[in-house]
Amino acid sequence: MFFQSDAIELPLPDESVDLIITDPPFGIDFDGKASNYNRNPDNVYNVYRELNLNNIPSIVYQFNRILKPYGSLWIVMGWNNLYLWELFSQGYFNQIGHVIWKYQFGVYTKRKPVTSHYHLLVYTKNNNHWTWNRQGYDEDVWIINRPYQKGGLKYPNKLPDEVAKQMIIRSSNEGDIVYDPFTGSGTIPKVARELGRVGIGSDLLNNKEFWNG
Repeated sequence: MFFQSDAIELPLPDESVDLIITDPPFGIDFDGKASNYNRNPDNVYNVYRELNLNNIPSIVYQFNRILKPYGSLWIVMGWNNLYLWELFSQGYFNQIGHVIWKYQFGVYTKRKPVTSHYHLLVYTKNNNHWTWNRQGYDEDVWIINRPYQKGGLKYPNKLPDEVAKQMIIRSSNEGDIVYDPFTGSGTIPKVARELGRVGIGSDLLNNKEFWNG
């Protein structure tokens, strides 16, 4: 299920969601420039809106409100504004981990390190009880390649299905409600459904070209 909504005032009931996984807009004027990524500009989806960083406290409050008492939250972020999410999550959530997702390439830079990883912040609403389905010796560094997309319409910041899968299987069970309030291209709800969960997504903008279901 998909619907159009602003994350600062979500139209979902209190304590109705088992797991929230989301990759908020960067807040760094990211536009997925075709020239940087060696893409054909005609193939890059151009509906994208930056997050107003002043809205983060309201968004964190909404996440806490709709999450069930034993629910969990994953925030997918680059390094740029990571500190803001960690700061404003205090008092609302209990942080149980910080996963580094390492991928195979980054945008070339001349005067600073090339970024080739993301941060996956892991929170629970309750300090003592939450879902965690251990996957072997569960380390906090995941090496998962970004798939190359040849041809066709591309979203500027699409999360790989495998990364979505690894978060979902650890922090939810079959039949649970998994929600992404910045759903973008709809990866989280799609993968959640494939794993036997109820996948819900919303976004401020209507990205219906990518949404299926």
